[in-house]
Amino acid sequence: MNTIKSIGIVGHGRFGKLLESLLKKIRPSIDLKMYSRNISPDSKRFFSVNDTVQCDLIIVAISIRAFEKVVKRIAKKFKEDSIVMDVCSVKVYPVNVMEKYLPQSITIIGSHPLFGPQTVKKFNDKLSGLKLAMTFVRGERNKYEKVKKIFENLNLKIIEMSAKDHDKFAAKSQFPAHIIGSIAAGIRLSSQPTDTKSNEVLNSFLEMIQVDPTLLHDMYRYNSNCKKELQKIKNSFESVIKML
Repeated sequence: MNTIKSIGIVGHGRFGKLLESLLKKIRPSIDLKMYSRNISPDSKRFFSVNDTVQCDLIIVAISIRAFEKVVKRIAKKFKEDSIVMDVCSVKVYPVNVMEKYLPQSITIIGSHPLFGPQTVKKFNDKLSGLKLAMTFVRGERNKYEKVKKIFENLNLKIIEMSAKDHDKFAAKSQFPAHIIGSIAAGIRLSSQPTDTKSNEVLNSFLEMIQVDPTLLHDMYRYNSNCKKELQKIKNSFESVIKML
């Protein structure tokens, strides 16, 4: 495979939709196919899963909890020289799943876009400065470099790290951020006339973070590092309550 001429996206949720719009901007001429179990295939945008996974690069953009079931179901449908990449918010789990079910001939890439639709909206659809964590799992290194170049052309900052390191760092940053966002949503925290500058920063953060109970639960369930971090959060919260 000299070039990546076609990209298939499996899943058309919030992030699948974002990927579609981003790829169309940077590679308008690329053959882009999408599959969603909730949308009937047509000749323009959506295709059958069999057609979608025949692309050069397949991005599996589905929830963490559904990842193994879907990958197991479609594993034998890929071309022998395919590149398969995930975009899950945890990395060790999906990487292990892909290594388990995908044929040895397939190049596997783990990735985690460190942004979501709300962040992109906040940045007025500009990606410069936003980050994408990537890890080369197995296969042909030159194919990994070609995929990395696609996302570099989106002006994303590529952070290369192992799946294990990613999960360790994410448990200390993304996980507590989503905990805080969920708590803020629960008490309906919003801007007020008395807001200080620190309040404004907090409200800006809440505008970017997408409160998603399913994602938060999956991060905790599928990233073993989160259990320890949750205990720290509990201890800190209890300490503050006790101080009051």
